[in-house]
Amino acid sequence: MPQARATLCVAVVAAVLASLALTSCAPAQLTISASPGLFPAFTPAVTDYVSRCSRTAPVQLTVDVPDGSSVSVAGQPPRGGSFTAAVTRGTSQSFTIVSQSSAGSSTYVVRCLPADFPRWTTTRSGTPQAEWFGLAPISVASTAASGDYSALFDRNGVPVWWRRTDPHLFFTYLPNGHVAWTTNAGTIVEEGLDGRHVRVLKPPSGRLDIHELQLLANGNYLVATNLSRVVDLRPIGGPASATLDDPVIEELTPTGEVVWSWSTVDHIPVTESDPQWRTLALAAPYDVFHFNGIGTDGDGRVVLSYRHLDAVYDVDRSTGEIRWKLGGRARTGSLTISGDPVFAGGSGFGGQHDARMLADGTLTLSDNGTNRGRAPRAVRYSIATGGGTATMLEQVVDPANVRSRCCGSSRRLPGGNWVSSWGLTTTGLAPGYGSGLVAELTPAGARTFGLSFQDDFFSYRAIPLPPGQVARTALRAAMDKAYPPCDRPTGCRTDDHRARGPGAAARVPLPPL
Repeated sequence: MPQARATLCVAVVAAVLASLALTSCAPAQLTISASPGLFPAFTPAVTDYVSRCSRTAPVQLTVDVPDGSSVSVAGQPPRGGSFTAAVTRGTSQSFTIVSQSSAGSSTYVVRCLPADFPRWTTTRSGTPQAEWFGLAPISVASTAASGDYSALFDRNGVPVWWRRTDPHLFFTYLPNGHVAWTTNAGTIVEEGLDGRHVRVLKPPSGRLDIHELQLLANGNYLVATNLSRVVDLRPIGGPASATLDDPVIEELTPTGEVVWSWSTVDHIPVTESDPQWRTLALAAPYDVFHFNGIGTDGDGRVVLSYRHLDAVYDVDRSTGEIRWKLGGRARTGSLTISGDPVFAGGSGFGGQHDARMLADGTLTLSDNGTNRGRAPRAVRYSIATGGGTATMLEQVVDPANVRSRCCGSSRRLPGGNWVSSWGLTTTGLAPGYGSGLVAELTPAGARTFGLSFQDDFFSYRAIPLPPGQVARTALRAAMDKAYPPCDRPTGCRTDDHRARGPGAAARVPLPPL
């Protein structure tokens, strides 16, 4: 009897120890690893992921499930413990991982990223005020191995929506919930998020300037159209008869009818070109003005930015009069700038971009500082037209020591943070090329979010979308409509490598930026 009791005790102890060992091996939270890897690395707090998977490169998942929970991968029966699963999906298709526990369920979405989607890195050191970042990584190299895409990235740096497009410069999310971009062929393409065609818009004459478009409240579009004009450039040391592009600002109806226009050449003399850009201004194709942005001020005026004038102009649409000018060479209506250390030191803008009037009447812009020996900055001014003054209210510089060759944007969010694309930057990059740095910064210049494209890619603009403007579920649904999901882990017999618009065409180098 004592021996039997001892044997029983040993068995009980062994069972308890085994139970403790099993308990200690179970993870405290769900862990998942994959090959090809997930971006970002899996954590239960993040719901959306991408992987460079495809029909020829299935995702191999290793799943460790906490006690009392179960996980279903791509519609497979829920399982607990540790297990592996293989999922086959085509490019841009998705599958789900559903975790069930006594506390409820959580759904994670993994989408196969195209193999030629440009590479990027992401950092996050705070809570961004923007919910989405509209970016269009493009390359200045005609031999780039990656393709041209437009994408909406979330606060974790995950592209939740993307669209393969032809080589392009400008991309934006429109107030009507559509997306639009300008093409090198001189057209505006507008689509629904699901790829549904809305329109292709082209000016009736001249060539669409690819740098900007604005959708107005009346449904029309503000654009610039380049018309050839013969201009006397002798006042700046050029030929007497030079054929150059006149950026004509136009309002187009959705059918392409011009209902308002304003000629740059007729209102701004060539003598206002900044001397630092004269090499470009005096050589064919005589890029004297280099328009790069339109903004509206809500008071019947438009705000125009010209890179090679290093200046911003406010134009009254009803009269065509230039109400004021900020930066560049002095003219009637030039504002006296105060509180700005750049101008106080005798310098000026360096190829600025993205001038915008805010609802409070202040002006924001992205000052590249190109050729000025300084970092780019986001700047905001109060404008007092009666006194002819502009007072700098704030400037924000990225903590990274970058220099901007061109392009970029700076948008101030309602909460006070800034989202900037510093354009084509030139610090720590491959020789001869630039890379794009996009950041959300506090007013003090602390970075809460950073995304950097690798190799020779950059984003001409960064379009921040505040919370509530577009839902994550809407972006997922749009992608699933464009790339229908599959209900079998091993994949479906569908053509998930369909051509997506003109992106399948050979890369065409971008024009001068």
